[in-house]
Amino acid sequence: MARENLKIQLSLKQSFILHMGLFSKKELSEEQVAKVNALLPEKHRKSQWFEKDFYGEINNIEKEIEDYIHRNFLLPEEKKNKELLDFKKTKEDTFAAKIKIFNTELYKAEPLGMVDIGGIHRFSASSTGDRFSGGLIGYAIESAADDMWSKGSSQEEAVNSVKLSLLKKARSLYPECNLIFKYEVDFREMGSSGNVFIYMRGTACKGENELLVNAEKHYEETIENKKKDLALMNTKHTEWKEVLNKVSQSRKVLSESDN
Repeated sequence: MARENLKIQLSLKQSFILHMGLFSKKELSEEQVAKVNALLPEKHRKSQWFEKDFYGEINNIEKEIEDYIHRNFLLPEEKKNKELLDFKKTKEDTFAAKIKIFNTELYKAEPLGMVDIGGIHRFSASSTGDRFSGGLIGYAIESAADDMWSKGSSQEEAVNSVKLSLLKKARSLYPECNLIFKYEVDFREMGSSGNVFIYMRGTACKGENELLVNAEKHYEETIENKKKDLALMNTKHTEWKEVLNKVSQSRKVLSESDN
């Protein structure tokens, strides 16, 4: 009799475990399916659920939702965060590039101070000093239509690099600077190696510059939009983590449907 009672107890215990874990090999009842679907967004609802969908420490539906969160929120969130950081890094270059440069005397502007900078760059080929005589390079650089300085050439890239450094230095020294007057550039070849010392200078000024004003406005709007996108994504991410939390409790919820 005692042995028979032990068998009955073991049988009941196994039935309870199977029931609580939904590990029966049958599909879930309509009531259980309704319970599961009530926990899930419409996208993940099914007309049939089986015990295998809830088997193991992390069941299939949990894994599916974790993958969904990773694919649709975590990865895009990381990407957007990187885009925001990268965009912020362009701030000084973007604003500096909008400073207007004049090689004339000042007009309608308040002088703030002189700014200068120099840099050594290697051009695509070595040359003789004669190539740099008579201000030929200076003329070529200042003339956008001159074919001898084609777009994308190493010479143009070198000059633009030094010019951007000059404008960034001007903003650093004089935060209100939005214009450069009396801009000048000199070149000196370092022997016949192709290395050239580029020296630029000008007068940092404060005046009217709609290009810079618009650039600053566009930058701030873009930053705000990117932050809103991240905040929205973070909210959705939090909502889906809550869904995952509810699904992880599905065994208990479903087991109560038969009580």
